[in-house]
Amino acid sequence: PVPGSSTFAVDAALTSAGPAFNGVPFGFTAAVASSASPTLVGAAWAGLYLPGDLDPTSFSPAAFKLGRGAQCVVRGVAFMHNVAKESAVSGCSLERGVMYHLFVYVEA
Repeated sequence: PVPGSSTFAVDAALTSAGPAFNGVPFGFTAAVASSASPTLVGAAWAGLYLPGDLDPTSFSPAAFKLGRGAQCVVRGVAFMHNVAKESAVSGCSLERGVMYHLFVYVEA
């Protein structure tokens, strides 16, 4: 998250529906900084990556929002403070037996 703007109250995780060939549903609960309005709407971006395609040590919010290197993405998912949200990355062509990593970025 952008320092001081938002974080996860409940970490992002796959939903019980599980991945499908063309998409991966997930859920999360984000929390905005205590100084912000508790009804503030934020936005989330998510991408599905192959191992090594996203280096957390050189993370760039701008590049992540564009989906650089992602197998599939979802952009600008609106969320409310401390309210569970479900979404899905879509446009995937997933292969059986391949390990993928789901990364979710939240900002408020």
